[in-house]
Amino acid sequence: MTTSKKRVLTAAKLIESSAFKNLQPIDLAFQSWKSQRIHQENIILTLWAIIQRNKSRNAFVKIHSTKLLSYGGTNYSKYLGWLIKEGFIERRGPYIPNHSSWKYRIQEKGQQLEEYELLTSRKFMPSPNLSSMTEIESETYRNLMNLKIDLAEAEAIFAGIRPAAQISARMAINEFANQSFCPSQSNKTGRVSSVVTYMNSPLRAALTWHGDEIMSVDVVNSQPLCLAAIADCPKYQSIVESGQIYEEIQQGIGVSERDLAKTAFMTFAYGPICNSKPATYGRTAEEIALNDPVKRKSITRKAARLRKKGLAVPDEAALKKKLETKRLKKELRARTAEFFRTKFPKAVKVLDSLKSGSTEKPYRKAAWKLQQIEAEAVIESCFLPLARKEIPVLSVHDCLLTTPASVSAVENAMSKEIAAHLGKIAGRKCVVELKTTKWRKPT
Repeated sequence: MTTSKKRVLTAAKLIESSAFKNLQPIDLAFQSWKSQRIHQENIILTLWAIIQRNKSRNAFVKIHSTKLLSYGGTNYSKYLGWLIKEGFIERRGPYIPNHSSWKYRIQEKGQQLEEYELLTSRKFMPSPNLSSMTEIESETYRNLMNLKIDLAEAEAIFAGIRPAAQISARMAINEFANQSFCPSQSNKTGRVSSVVTYMNSPLRAALTWHGDEIMSVDVVNSQPLCLAAIADCPKYQSIVESGQIYEEIQQGIGVSERDLAKTAFMTFAYGPICNSKPATYGRTAEEIALNDPVKRKSITRKAARLRKKGLAVPDEAALKKKLETKRLKKELRARTAEFFRTKFPKAVKVLDSLKSGSTEKPYRKAAWKLQQIEAEAVIESCFLPLARKEIPVLSVHDCLLTTPASVSAVENAMSKEIAAHLGKIAGRKCVVELKTTKWRKPT
């Protein structure tokens, strides 16, 4: 058994260890929590986040704050302090706001706990604080309580999931089994994160809505459509609303698959401003990967840089794949940027203005803006009014989940309200195309 698989399969008896069973509140800050159980849960969460990134036992790694926040560990910093004080982990700086984060490493005392299985401890996740939830979070929680999981089917699916994805799969199964849902809405984008947004695709086959199958109503070309709403470019809007934008990109940048064209658009729209010319224009993305393999020298240099920073170093195969993916995305971004500048210059101008600024990674503002428009259209304009009418509905970014009996009501609301919201932003009539499918993937 490989080391990575062993970590996944043997890493959730942590809470059975004496260190955590005998955990006591260490200062007055803990007294604000409702019960001793919550202290344990948040400390487990914090340690788990470090373990997840610590591929090398001797490396310092950043905390996985996104995961912690999405599962309710909003005040995890005091638990980090406790772990440092008790000798489970150590910390290294410097910490510079908006530039450099603290990094952590599990010490010998903490490494003894790594062999315990964190996965099945999902029942120790914090119970949601319903009184502090927003209306959207409350409605999401109420509808999540109506979803049921076939545990036998879920366990059978789990057995076939690759080891690296088993932690999130186990957390999803246990979240449904224990109904310990903690939905949260992003302050930056308005998107809602919940178990249905992070769960592994194959596990969807084990879910039902009070015995009914789950239907998904998706907005076709959602992110390009959001860009069309803020870019005064009729030609671009026309192609997006016809549903052909990814086909246009596919042909324009020379890739053989539509999914690669979609990846190229997202890399271009969400990535930094790109003024460089494509290095291998005229060759397909597949030819780049086949004919320009990452050299061993590049892999060695990357590993050395990671070690110098005190970060975890993956094995050679993983590093090679990471470098290949990074180079391919960089090439696709350059091709897509040139294609857009030639064909849709106004759209590029809008994106570049959003990405400008003096903050760290200012280009992220473009992604936040597009996702915010999408959330306002799908969640605030459609999900919330439907949920208030007690229609079964849940949001997963650009789509709404519902039951077969409610598909018609959801489709009508989405086609009308999303078009109206985008039209209000754009100052012109907008057309929205929807796609309704069963929310399942082959097992």
